[in-house]
Order: sequence, then structure tokens, then C-alpha cells
Amino acid sequence: MELIFGDAGGRSRRRQVCLPNYRARSFAVPRTAKSRSLLRRRSRDGFTLVELLVVIAIIGVLVALLLPAIQAAREAARRSQCLSNLRQMSIGLLNYESSNGSFPSAFDFPEGANPATMNNMGPNWIVKLLPFIEQQPLYDQFDLTKYVSDLDNEGPRTTVLPSLMCGSDPFNQQMLEMPGVRGRPFIWARGNYAANAGNGPLLTGGNSGRIGIYGPDSPGWNDPQRKGVIGPNVGATLKEVTDGLTNSILVAEVRAGITPADRRGTWALGQAGSSVLYWYGSTGDANGPNNCDRNSDDVPGPKSADRPIMDRECMPDYTGDDWADQATTRSAHPGGVNLGMADGSAHFVSDSVDTDGSASTFHTNPDVQFKMSTWDRLIASSDGQVITESPF
Repeated sequence: MELIFGDAGGRSRRRQVCLPNYRARSFAVPRTAKSRSLLRRRSRDGFTLVELLVVIAIIGVLVALLLPAIQAAREAARRSQCLSNLRQMSIGLLNYESSNGSFPSAFDFPEGANPATMNNMGPNWIVKLLPFIEQQPLYDQFDLTKYVSDLDNEGPRTTVLPSLMCGSDPFNQQMLEMPGVRGRPFIWARGNYAANAGNGPLLTGGNSGRIGIYGPDSPGWNDPQRKGVIGPNVGATLKEVTDGLTNSILVAEVRAGITPADRRGTWALGQAGSSVLYWYGSTGDANGPNNCDRNSDDVPGPKSADRPIMDRECMPDYTGDDWADQATTRSAHPGGVNLGMADGSAHFVSDSVDTDGSASTFHTNPDVQFKMSTWDRLIASSDGQVITESPF
């Protein structure tokens, strides 16, 4: 570098001065053990395997805690929707009664015909109800000059109607399939609602014939302790429901068959367990909602080989015959079933409702008064006995 200096005489002088070149020199910073540890930590920033496993375990615990609450909320929503379905059906039935002077019959079948067969059934109560639940176009598809089982009625009877199905039933998406003609099976869509025929069987012979409900002149229908509201070939009027509309079951839940051949829960089929409830009070062995006694229901379809799944699902059936005379109300809701009442309301009733009625399991004498439980009184529409405490 060159600097200019002035002297005393005013003359300037130049002088070369050498300065050190600091930019060319580098400075080394000594590394301590702590600084080396910090550098290594920065270079491997992230989770260790142990930390990751701990996080996964915590997430698993949270999911396990939340999942039951989520499932309970979903079931509550399904049960609420099911109640809404029953309420709409009950209101539709009241409108039907207002228009026709009586409730619809549970199903129509010829006098002397076997109600356990499928090829002699006329329309059941749900088919007749279709115009009153906003299903007039579907009703118009049925040819009611023919049996519902006729091939010409296959289209409408296989129609899946969400308003007739409970979202909690795991089997109602499975069609009913029965042997048909020329290798073509009978196919029917499922449903989850059945009418209250009463506290007597459909059978017309033997002891059961003395209390059977199979028409307007049948002994069971004319027995105040047994008469329901919607029976085969007959429907009650509102005036005949003398026990109070709030205390009389109009419709209730049933579960869809757990095998393709199990006829229970079939909306267009007028049979016990399919769309009608029979003999499900204290005088029979299907006493009470969701009865799990091994032979309680008596419906066509299930076989002895189906016993394991029937026992597991609480869907028992007496497989010693193919009768169609007895079925109780069933649901997939925990702890009870939904009911639609004759006043248009709908309620959930517990499986633990009072069912302690007749001391005789098979009470078949129509001339003897039997002790009626709360459940019996809900079934019978004109027994004259008061329900003192609400069962709901």
C-alpha cells in the first residue's frame, strides 16, 4: 500500500507500507466434546424405535377407548332410525284403518289351505300398506289377481325397501331363496317388521286348534286374552282395541333369516316370523322379546345343521317340522326391541319386561282365565286388564 506524507517545507513524500493480509488467513476453532455431541445429535434428528413403539401403543390405547363410544353412537343412530320406521308404519296403518274401516289382514289365504306353503298366499299387510307409506308405484306393480309367489310378482316382491329394514340387522341384505319351479328359485327381499296377530298359534288342529288364530271366526281371535290387532284374513277396528291404543302392539321388529332358506324377516311374505308375530306371550315357549330358548320359534326353513349359528345369533327354531305357527319379536339392538303402538307412537322395550304370566307353559284351554304378564297385555288388544306401570 502507498501512503503520501507532507513535510515541513510543504513537499509531499510517498512511502510504501506493507499491511498484513487478514483475508487470506483462516482461523481454526477448537472443537470440544460438547460441540461434537451437538453436531452428532443434529445429524440424527428423529424417533428411535422405542419412541416409535411408545407412540403406536398410545394411539392404540386411544383407539380402543374411542371405538366403543363410536360404535355406541352408531347403534343409537340405527335404533333411532328403526323407531322412526316403525312410527311411520304405525301412522300409515292408522291411515289405512281410517280409509278402509279396519286394519289390514296379516295376509290372505284360502280357507283350508296350508299357511306354511308359499304358493297359496295372497297379499300380506305390508303389500296392502304400500300406498299409505309413499309406495304407490310399487303397489301398482303387483298383480293381485295372482298369488304373491307367482313369477309375475317376482319384481315387486324382490324390491329392497330401506324404510322396511333396520340398519342393525346383519342379515337383511341376504335374499330369501327357496326351491321354485323348473330350477328357478323363489326369491324374496328381506324386511324387519311384523304385525301383531296375537297370543295364539296359527295351527288349526289338535290342542292348538282350540286357541288358534287363523281367521275372524277362529277361537284365538275371539279370545280377549289372545286377540291381537292384525290377524290372517281379518283386521281389527280401532273401536275393538279397547285396552288403549298406547298399550297395544301394532307392529314390532323381527330379524331377517340367518340362512338363505330361513323365511323370517321377509316383507312381502305373510307367514309367522316373516311379517307376522304369533304366540309370543307367556302361554307359549317363545315368551318375550329376543327369546333364546332353543325351540321357541316355529317357522319353515331352518334345518338341524343350522343349530350352531342359530344358537350363536339367538335365532332359535324348532327344526322338527316345517310348521309356520309361532314367532316372537327379535332385534339386533342390545337389550331389547322396538315396538310400534296402535296410537302411532314407537317405543323401545327391554328384554327384561315382565313376562311372568301363566303358570302353564302351554296353556291351551280357552275357557280358563290365565295370569297375564305385562307383555301379555301389550299383545292382547281387548283383554280388559290395565297396565299400571309403563313398560317403556
